[in-house]
Amino acid sequence: MRKFYLFFALLLGVSSMARAGVFTPDPNKVYIIKNVNNSYIPMFCVTQLKYKDDGEQKFVLGARNNKLDSRSFFVINGNSTDGYTICLKEVTEDDNSTITTNRYVSLKTGATNNTNHAIRTKKVSDVNNLTVNEKWNITETEEGSGKYIISSKALTTNNSWNIRGEEYNERNCSDKVTGVGTWNDNTKTTNQWYIYSIDDFQQEFSKYDYVAGDNKGKVGYPVDEYFDNLNTLKTYYTSLCSAWSVSLANNFGNAYNYVSSTPINMPVNGKAYRFKNKAYGVDKYWYFKYNESGVTMTENEAEATTFVCREISSGVYTFVCNEGKYLAWKGGNSGDFYKGANGNKGYVDAYDHQENGTVPSGNTTATQSLSDWAQLTVEKLAGSNVSGGLADLWGYVAIKGRRFSQTSLNYFVIKANGSYDHASAPFFKNNNGTNYSSAFILEEVPYANVVTMKSFEGTNNIATFSAPFPTVVPANTTAYSVATQTDGNITSVNTYTVATAGEAIPANTGVILLGSNTSLTMLPRTTEEIVTIEDGALKHSAGAAKDITSENSYVLANKTTGWGFYKVSASASALPMNKAYLVLPTNTPQSFVRCFFGNTTGLDSTPIQNASTNNIYDLSGRQVKVASKGIYIINGKKVLVK
Repeated sequence: MRKFYLFFALLLGVSSMARAGVFTPDPNKVYIIKNVNNSYIPMFCVTQLKYKDDGEQKFVLGARNNKLDSRSFFVINGNSTDGYTICLKEVTEDDNSTITTNRYVSLKTGATNNTNHAIRTKKVSDVNNLTVNEKWNITETEEGSGKYIISSKALTTNNSWNIRGEEYNERNCSDKVTGVGTWNDNTKTTNQWYIYSIDDFQQEFSKYDYVAGDNKGKVGYPVDEYFDNLNTLKTYYTSLCSAWSVSLANNFGNAYNYVSSTPINMPVNGKAYRFKNKAYGVDKYWYFKYNESGVTMTENEAEATTFVCREISSGVYTFVCNEGKYLAWKGGNSGDFYKGANGNKGYVDAYDHQENGTVPSGNTTATQSLSDWAQLTVEKLAGSNVSGGLADLWGYVAIKGRRFSQTSLNYFVIKANGSYDHASAPFFKNNNGTNYSSAFILEEVPYANVVTMKSFEGTNNIATFSAPFPTVVPANTTAYSVATQTDGNITSVNTYTVATAGEAIPANTGVILLGSNTSLTMLPRTTEEIVTIEDGALKHSAGAAKDITSENSYVLANKTTGWGFYKVSASASALPMNKAYLVLPTNTPQSFVRCFFGNTTGLDSTPIQNASTNNIYDLSGRQVKVASKGIYIINGKKVLVK
């Protein structure tokens, strides 16, 4: 039995039949027959097969496509002259719990040329009772390729009836089965199978071995549960090779199906990423780079654009850059058939950007106004157009979005020279002389949308914030603003509520955040309502650090006088990006001003050092000499006077 090490070489195309190898089965081994497109040979029978698992009766209706279970194991005997027999390993039938090994894979009775037929299983007491119609040719497509065609021994013309590995429809367990075999000339990739002995199958799942190292948790790399399942798989494999049973085969199959599905980490809500494309055929990487004229590709990592992620649904995300633009699908040129939204620029101005596109309408297509242009699907890189073994290298994902004139989503496809192309399937291959790649790495990078809240009063915490794109106010948080100030003699300012949890702060707008959370992740807005905030005394540093020394600026801090806004000196360093600050009239002499939040919360919760008894302020910030009934700020503390 040959061992097959280059699993993804099958994706390069159908090999020549010129040098066919002879298959020599070992009657002492159990085999797994796996299609090149990852399905397993589906076994059907006229009557229901059953087996017992821990004393409980189970029904066997046929192996599921793309799944490995107890019905995926076979004993193969025979030779190329007399034909091969394929016997199910340890399957019971009807209500008999006795293990049988005499149920064979066969072609449907009466199968003829030029007609697709279903496969069946047939029980006989002696293999000699099998007719030629129930035996098979097993022919390697090319010497050493490890890929075989399984065709009926009864049909020996240039065309033959082949077991194929495509989807099939199952109706109970009767003859109503379609799509499990086809009559053709033996050249279809879907007719090709790998035939592994169980003790050689370790090479098949060993490609999933992975040492996490510094990559654990990164997009495109296995989830934590993967490692437990991989270890479990190896344990079941060792047991299965030495003591085969139906229940153990099912346990092994379940673990293998999980591992082979390659569950990977996906982008995380609120984190920021660079999109890095691995070119095919050349040692080169390309990065998405935002330009107002359109998203281009650059080899310079320093020029790569950072995008903040917002999860829409499982596997679907939107990504917003520091210029406030939402990433959208982009095709090879600006023609209607090839382009994405917004003139094929690769971005739209808002999450719910509306533009006409093609969508299904009954059995036809129709042009409708769509608003999902900024929704991108991220998935593991895989498919028949992915070659070179990359489909099982960790860390690579494919990304797709809406194309202007297509009912289905299209993938980002980048040529080796950094230009865009378009396809409804992911590519990592040379096609007609051109190298194409849909292989993306999402590199996590820092971005100032995570706000550290400082302890303020009681359970409240406080910070300032702004962003170059609309952001959503998190739970247990309220956003405040400050109106324009005209009095240069003020000693305090009042705030007013502008947004509550679930509402969106406009882009390029400074606010004060107050709430019970110690840390906030400010997510880009999708469908949330954007509130209106009038231009006032709060300014912003959205998108970039800002020199605010030329203005009469004050920053929020908790210093010797307590919480409040402190005047910025001429030698102050730049205000970090995505913050807010206060601008007061130029004739304001105070180096510190208080800030009040209506009648519930005051910024200054620390007593003023060396304060006299006349340090009394009402909730409007006016200093008073005598406190009558009501709430006042006295010596820096909020006091109820009765």
